[in-house]
Amino acid sequence: MPSSATLRQNSGKRRCSVLLIAMAAVLAAWWGALVLVLVVDPLNLYPWGVAPKLADSEYPPEATPYLIDVVAKDPAIDTVLIGGSTAVAFRRDLMKKELAGTGNAFNVSYSAVRAGDRALVSERLLASTSLRRVLIAVDWIYALQGPLNSEPSFPAYLYDASPFNDARMIGLNTVDLAGDAIAHHPLGLSDWSWPVYEASRKRLYSRFQTPEQMLRLRDAIERYRAKVATPSTLTCADLDAVNRQLLPFVRALSAKGVEIDLFFPPYSYAAYYDWLATPLRRAIVGADFLEDQLLLRRCLVDAVAAVPGARVFAFDNEAWLAGNLQNYSDTTHLLNEHAFRYMLQQIAAGSHQLTRENAPGEIALLRQRVAGYEFKNSNFEGSHGLEN
Repeated sequence: MPSSATLRQNSGKRRCSVLLIAMAAVLAAWWGALVLVLVVDPLNLYPWGVAPKLADSEYPPEATPYLIDVVAKDPAIDTVLIGGSTAVAFRRDLMKKELAGTGNAFNVSYSAVRAGDRALVSERLLASTSLRRVLIAVDWIYALQGPLNSEPSFPAYLYDASPFNDARMIGLNTVDLAGDAIAHHPLGLSDWSWPVYEASRKRLYSRFQTPEQMLRLRDAIERYRAKVATPSTLTCADLDAVNRQLLPFVRALSAKGVEIDLFFPPYSYAAYYDWLATPLRRAIVGADFLEDQLLLRRCLVDAVAAVPGARVFAFDNEAWLAGNLQNYSDTTHLLNEHAFRYMLQQIAAGSHQLTRENAPGEIALLRQRVAGYEFKNSNFEGSHGLEN
């Protein structure tokens, strides 16, 4: 009969063997997944693989950072919008309908865009042979960044110069996408849901559109009215991301014969007070948020004026849009399809364009509208304590 020591030794060997087998199985599965994803190439990163197919429907901002190469290499896509969270809600079907001559459009906007990841996206889009029009939303949070700053959640490893970093994409999601590509199904994941994204925006809208939030904003407007137009301490040379990333991208697109429509997402007039009144936000944008934005407009208009095929648009001098908080899910993000449709229509018509000739007057008017803003939210007209 084996001794207890022998039994313990044999039991230990069995556990070790089971552990080694499990580790070998996991390693084999990972290598199998790696080979499958690299050979099929569902994200269209390489010059081989099965050509992936995009859905005709909308993709949420969680998906678009992974689809840049797919979009850039899709010969059917001739119009692209690139921006941050304030531009995500411009749907593909709206762009196709309102921008004459558009065959197929795609919105590659995603939340928390920074100049570093925008540079990677821009480089991929410049390689496209089918783009004829690019719309660029110029968000201040992007513009105030240095050109090397990137959003940590952005999958930069997919687009950098190191092929070894591509192994970081291996997982159940990319295996699922590889299956879609092999089956010639549109790329999709369970959490890439536009209806879920829209529902989340509507929840944010409901949380924002409350008497408590509106009273807070009314108070901020009155407290910061004397400070909202604090002079800017910046110059055009200080706009590092614009000078070193945005403008080179615009000039490169122009050299390819691509039409470029830059536009400023219309923050509400209340945003300039709200961000001053909120310490964490004020730490990001500074005390001269409004005047820095106005400086950016002047600098961008001056620089773009010499670029063939490039135009700059702004819509926030429309008081019905930027002056009415009913249109917003917070003070910077629009949630109004009519407003999105209107902006695309105006771009298509060439209206609301900022030029060297009219920019000084438009900038002065926006300063006047913000500094003299009286609270308005059509959802609360007649409500006790909120009416003007």
